[in-house]
Amino acid sequence: MPDDVVALELPADAAAMPVVRMVVGGMAARADLSLDELDDLHLAVEEVLKAVTQANSARYSIRITTEDGALRIEIGPYDRAELEQTLTGPCCVLVKRVASIDVLDCHGDRACVLISKRGSAQSP
Repeated sequence: MPDDVVALELPADAAAMPVVRMVVGGMAARADLSLDELDDLHLAVEEVLKAVTQANSARYSIRITTEDGALRIEIGPYDRAELEQTLTGPCCVLVKRVASIDVLDCHGDRACVLISKRGSAQSP
């Protein structure tokens, strides 16, 4: 069971990015992630949002959870085929180096991006 959960619905607009950054930062602090790990998450979330919102809906949901020193960020819903194609593109090469990224089923037949990061202090 998650320790903390924050869920938002936002417009697919660059003006919403400061809100996302603030919430991710607060939740990263709750998960005891370092500043470097937070920078990695900010990069991952920004790059994924830029890539997926260009070709998709005008709004998206974001759900951020902390559990056992890890942060999980689910963003969506999107069309699964378009999402998988987008995430194999050049936008996500760097993202995959700094965080774990996956595609999950959510909202019926739609898909969400899952970005996750475990703090290095919690790694075995």
